[in-house]
Amino acid sequence: MTGEEPLETLYKERIVVTPLWALVSSVRNRIRDLLSNKDQEIAVAVSFAASELIENAIKYGKPEIEIECSLDYPDIILSVSNITQNRADQEELKKHIDTIRVAKDPFDLYVQQLRKMMEQPDSNARTQVGLYKIVCEGKFTLDYAMTEDHITVIARRNLLLCPLQTEGEGGGGAS
Repeated sequence: MTGEEPLETLYKERIVVTPLWALVSSVRNRIRDLLSNKDQEIAVAVSFAASELIENAIKYGKPEIEIECSLDYPDIILSVSNITQNRADQEELKKHIDTIRVAKDPFDLYVQQLRKMMEQPDSNARTQVGLYKIVCEGKFTLDYAMTEDHITVIARRNLLLCPLQTEGEGGGGAS
């Protein structure tokens, strides 16, 4: 968190859901639809990051998941909070986020995680490839806040440091 006040709050949404796999796509679609009138790339990037973080929360969390999404210009901020099943899950998630945050080349880490996943497809290894994808493809930074049994993962994209593509720049969104 930068501690700076947003220049303008354009959008803010808080959603609380029961951790069910069937809800991932409906929450993703809700966020994308609510943001689509702002900018298509924002809508795609934030809904994709939300899906990845919600999936993690379902895999490793309990009772309910709280999702908060805001477009506080110049930042897009997505936070997903939940109670964790055990301290080991928190520490594993923290380790991956810390590794990504200090990496000189997060894309190289992303490729390593993809390779690990492909080499051991039946393994129970927790590659957390979605976190790497959020950073490399969604152009977000990651952070977290923890208590004894609760974790919040924060994905942030600064539009001044990582501007949206214009029509002539190709693409137009995260995949």
